[in-house]
Amino acid sequence: MVTTMKLSLGSRCVKYLMFIFNLLFVFTSLLVVVFILEFSGGISGYVLRARASSIIQDKMRDSMQMYKNSSEVLTVWDNLQRDFDCCGTINASDWVTIGHMDANDIPASCCIDGTGVEPKNCSLTSAVVHQGCYNKFLSFVKSHAMQLGGVGLGIAFVQLTGIMIISIGTTIYAVYEDFSHFLDPSYFSPATLLIIVGIFVFIIAFLGCCGALRESTCMVLVFAASLSLVLVLELIAGIAAYALQDGIKNLLADKINATMHQYEKNDEARSAIDFLQSRLYCCGYNGYEDWEEQNMAIPSSCPSRDNKNIYVTGCIKHLSIIIHRSALYIGTGAVAIALIQLTGIMFACMLGRAIRRQKTERERRRWELRESLVNGYQPLGKSDPFTTFPVVYMSSEPLKNS
Repeated sequence: MVTTMKLSLGSRCVKYLMFIFNLLFVFTSLLVVVFILEFSGGISGYVLRARASSIIQDKMRDSMQMYKNSSEVLTVWDNLQRDFDCCGTINASDWVTIGHMDANDIPASCCIDGTGVEPKNCSLTSAVVHQGCYNKFLSFVKSHAMQLGGVGLGIAFVQLTGIMIISIGTTIYAVYEDFSHFLDPSYFSPATLLIIVGIFVFIIAFLGCCGALRESTCMVLVFAASLSLVLVLELIAGIAAYALQDGIKNLLADKINATMHQYEKNDEARSAIDFLQSRLYCCGYNGYEDWEEQNMAIPSSCPSRDNKNIYVTGCIKHLSIIIHRSALYIGTGAVAIALIQLTGIMFACMLGRAIRRQKTERERRRWELRESLVNGYQPLGKSDPFTTFPVVYMSSEPLKNS
């Protein structure tokens, strides 16, 4: 009969704690790597914009040669020339020299007039022939490279706050774990909350990045709302950290006193007291006299390292200072990070508003183009898409009943 050896409860707890610690360490390391990559990508997007001119020009010339052979290239070039009111790379003659097309049969998208109607024939001598696409598209790419770099750096800093939150939470949790025998379980909740919030911040940062790149108003606003929720949770953690300081001294005194009574009876209590006294250089909960009052010998963990002097200060004073300091770290860290994330919420709302305006402008232009083709609608002057609403064209002639 084969028997399997089962680990004791304490050994299993240590095993699980080591697993969780290693998991958090790996996750935090990955966060740091992703932050470095995003930070590098943001800087590269800004620095490499100077090289964008040569890359764009070469790609444009290469794709012009495939205009008639690839439907995908044809669609891309037609959309480019329609949207930017341009023709060719440098000028319209590029379709003859590079694209090997006839001078009297260049793409019709080069000759679109103000009404948005494509002519049947477009040539170099047509009345409407736009300038080259290179300069217009280059300015567009350079301006958006700066925006892309800004978005990358912004999202990276939001993720950095997530890393900071996880670091603070794990540090405080580690301090609490060392003295868990003397603490109430409620003191673990603020640190645990910070760890969960830090992971949540890192995840929603990807949502904001995707929303910015896809120009999705919904995703950007969801990112802002999620970050607002995180802000509230962090403020709750900070308030809880300060609130839990009330009555902590009495709680610790009762816990240490109860553990001291079990020193000679319970191995776990003995290990906890020895660890506390040797780690904090203290003796008893108010002083070494506490052991004499209980008719117990002073433990070997009370004397100093040279075994000549006994620690005079009680452990309650040192331990309460550590807990107060840890609570202060949680509170100030949560408030400081919350202020950084408040700036991120403001920028996310501004970005969502800008995307919405851009989409409104696009829809307005499409409506005007459709109405000009169907009803001959022409806007009077330059209309403002944010104050002017589309007016349906009505014919001046009365309708005749058939």
